Amino acid sequence: MIPYLGNKDKIFDFINPNLPKNPKKWVEPFGGGFNIFFSLDLNDYKETEFIYNDINPLNYNLFQSLKKDIFIKKVLSTYVDKTLFEESYSNLESTDKELKALSWLIILCGCDLKDIMSKNFKGNFLFESLKVKLTRYKDYFKRIKVYNLDYKKILSKYDAEDTFFYLDPPYFGYEKYYIKHNFKTETHKELSEELKNLKANWLLSYYKFEGVEDWYSNYEIISKKTNISNELLIIKTN
Repeated sequence: MIPYLGNKDKIFDFINPNLPKNPKKWVEPFGGGFNIFFSLDLNDYKETEFIYNDINPLNYNLFQSLKKDIFIKKVLSTYVDKTLFEESYSNLESTDKELKALSWLIILCGCDLKDIMSKNFKGNFLFESLKVKLTRYKDYFKRIKVYNLDYKKILSKYDAEDTFFYLDPPYFGYEKYYIKHNFKTETHKELSEELKNLKANWLLSYYKFEGVEDWYSNYEIISKKTNISNELLIIKTN
C-alpha cells in the first residue's frame, strides 16, 4: 500500500498463519508503511482496535492525514512529475500538515527507499498505483489510532494479555536507511530485553544476524530463505 522499507506485504503468506484473529488490540510500535495491516481481511478483525505508532513525525503526520477524506481527495487529484517530486523535499518542514503529508507521500512513492534524501526520481508509477488503491482502502485508515512515540512508551501503554504486538523494527545493519528515528545498532539488544517483560503476545520480524537466536532462545523462531537473506519470525504466545 504505502511504499516503505521492508514491504512485508511481499511475504504476507509467510507471516499470516502466525497472526492471531480478532485480538482486542493490534499494536505496531514500528508502524512504517503498516503493510501487514493492509493485507488483512478486516472481516476477521471486526472487534479489534488497531494502533499505529512511528517515531518518525513524517509517518505520523501522513497516517493522521490519510484518515481524512479531504486529504485522500487531494492525493487523487495530484499528478506527480519530476519537478513536483523535487519540490516536495522543501515542504517536509512545512507547518501546513496537509502539504507536508502529501509531499512525504510523493517522496515515498517516487524515491529510492534506501536513499530517501537523494532526490533521485524513479517515476510516478507507484503514486498512480497508490491512487487506484486508496478508494479500496479508505475504510482501513478510519480503523487506525495513530501515535508518534518512542516504541518503549507504546509497549508500556498497551501491554496486556489481550493485546497483540506486531514488531517490524529497522533490521540489523539497515538502521541508516531510515530518517528521523532513534533506533541504533545497540537498540536491537534493548528491544529483546523489553519484549521479555511483556504480558502481551507478540510477533517480531527480522533478518537473521549473529546473536539474535541466542537473545530469543526461549521463543518460537521460524525462518524462510529469501533472495536477500533469512527472514525470521520470532513468536511469543501465552
